[in-house]
Amino acid sequence: MMDTIIPTNQNPMWLARCLASLRNYLPEGCEVFVESETEKRNWLDNVRAGLQKVKTQLVFVIQDDAQLMCLRPSWMQELEKPFVDDPLVAISCMTATACGYPHQSVRMAMPPGAYYTSMFIPIAFAARPDALLMSLEGIEHDMFCDHEPSLRLLMAGYKIVMNTHLPVYHEGMQANHAEDWFVSDPI
Repeated sequence: MMDTIIPTNQNPMWLARCLASLRNYLPEGCEVFVESETEKRNWLDNVRAGLQKVKTQLVFVIQDDAQLMCLRPSWMQELEKPFVDDPLVAISCMTATACGYPHQSVRMAMPPGAYYTSMFIPIAFAARPDALLMSLEGIEHDMFCDHEPSLRLLMAGYKIVMNTHLPVYHEGMQANHAEDWFVSDPI
């Protein structure tokens, strides 16, 4: 069983969908911490604040614009399994579907299973709280890129696992920054 952190960016419609999907899939007894972005707190600050509250040995982090869908009842045990099999695993990720991440499409085409990888995508994943906190130390900017925490984990001797058989629906950047994708003045 894992406590859950949802970092959110003033995104009530997607947060409601995320919470509804969690009600369908989280086992009883899992606490959910919704950490909301403010002028003084960004995504990283929200994750750090949530990590201070969790009481379980592993934590599940899911973006507010992601939804659990079509999972087997054993999905959480499957997400936890890499930690049991290998004590050096720090992150066990789900595979995102939707919204244009080409590398995720490649992962979805792989045979179902758990694979070691060099980077995690912070959409929906399980983590050792201490390792995740260590990977975020010293990062002051908000994370639009996932390389830095992944590299810190690998350099500290940890491993990252991608689970191609555990999909999560992710609306992606369109949910938070749709206005940034369009130019109002044509060239």
